[in-house]
Amino acid sequence: MYTIDDFNRRDINDQASLTQALAWASMKYYIENDPPMSDFEFDMEFKQLQRLEAESGIVLEGSPTQRVGSDIQGGFEKHRHIIPMQSIENVYSDEELQEWLATTSRQLQQAFPGETISYTYEPKYDGLSISLIYTDGILTDAVTRGNQIEGESVIANVKTIINVPQSLPKLPRPEHAAPGWIFEVRGEVLMPQGSFDRLNKEKEANGEKPFANKRNAASGSLKQLDPKVTARRGLIVNAYAAYSTDEEWQRTYMPSQEATLALLDTLGFSRFNPASIGAKASYPYTSADLFGDGNQELSDAINRFNEIRTSHQLPYDCDGVVVKVNLRRHQEYLGLNTTFPNWCKARKFPQEAQSTQILDVTFQVGMTGHITPVAELNPTAIGGSIVSRATLNNESYIRQLNLSIGSYVFVQKAGEVIPQVTGLDEVRNSAEVLETRPISFPTACPCCHTPLQRKGEYWICPNHHCKE
Repeated sequence: MYTIDDFNRRDINDQASLTQALAWASMKYYIENDPPMSDFEFDMEFKQLQRLEAESGIVLEGSPTQRVGSDIQGGFEKHRHIIPMQSIENVYSDEELQEWLATTSRQLQQAFPGETISYTYEPKYDGLSISLIYTDGILTDAVTRGNQIEGESVIANVKTIINVPQSLPKLPRPEHAAPGWIFEVRGEVLMPQGSFDRLNKEKEANGEKPFANKRNAASGSLKQLDPKVTARRGLIVNAYAAYSTDEEWQRTYMPSQEATLALLDTLGFSRFNPASIGAKASYPYTSADLFGDGNQELSDAINRFNEIRTSHQLPYDCDGVVVKVNLRRHQEYLGLNTTFPNWCKARKFPQEAQSTQILDVTFQVGMTGHITPVAELNPTAIGGSIVSRATLNNESYIRQLNLSIGSYVFVQKAGEVIPQVTGLDEVRNSAEVLETRPISFPTACPCCHTPLQRKGEYWICPNHHCKE
């Protein structure tokens, strides 16, 4: 069985090792809601795997480059998507974004000479994607992304989300539509900060492990087998796309992303408008707000939006923006590849990280007996709050990063919530005279003093009567 120790020993220059590691990390992210690495680390190593595959001319079985991650967990009926529900490829710099914009604009100018090529941008919500199916204007199904081809039907749970319309009386109907006309809305299931705080307080009060971040909380809440539990979780859905089985109607009412978002507004679907918190000319998507032909104005607007995001004014988790080709006929010309649409890119923002010193390490006993090391830090501000403690995960993680008490380390918020030590600050450690000592795991439970047992990469207290 593949373990966290195996993952920590992966060789990013060995194609077989990296293929297995990223396939396991994808499973941990989509199925268990327990990612072993940050999104940035995954994307960088994913690009490395693509390079190794290009050099070798071989793609190994199970490679994550050939498929999107699947969030299918079981317990719900599977339904096939009308249109594949793909994820979006990420870029991490203005230079990468501008390169894509320039290449895309050239392609479209050659195919549509004389036409204006325009783009929109929207927040990249960090939640769970959902497809809402309206049949003759009535909500009849709600399907998760799944493996992009089919997902799980969670209609009973989605009907408990208060901002999802159950019917669309303002939806214009095709003139000659036969019964069974489909209108599909795609959006992101999110947990607002207030709902997240309330839920975690309840879990802690009940002696349960709190959710690590709002995405995990939203996913876990949507996939409850009892809709009454979902109803109490305070979820919302923000819409970002729509499709119709009537192509002529679609060309008339949704000829562009701008027009699609305007129609969704009319129909009562929620989406976040940064103009409400001072983002200059970002929304709504009027013609004056569209950005043409990959110019610097788009990058400037995205950077302004990121300044607002890092000031912690957004009510939901957001780790970037999605840039889309505006006109639908241009989108259709560019089409889809095996895993991503060719007509959009996600400009991801870097996570905030700070350097601070490990003052000590304490050991917590979890509800299942697992012993977790926690770094006691010199308090530092990260992401709008003061951080004085951070998880070190397990003994293997400490060895991998070569951590010691007294050393300077980088700390960031995993999923923008849970502080995590990500590595040594080699510059500060070499510049200062430090007194360091190794981090030693206890041999007995810190609570009941029972000798610990090793299980994989974890130390566990075997005493079921231990108070912790």
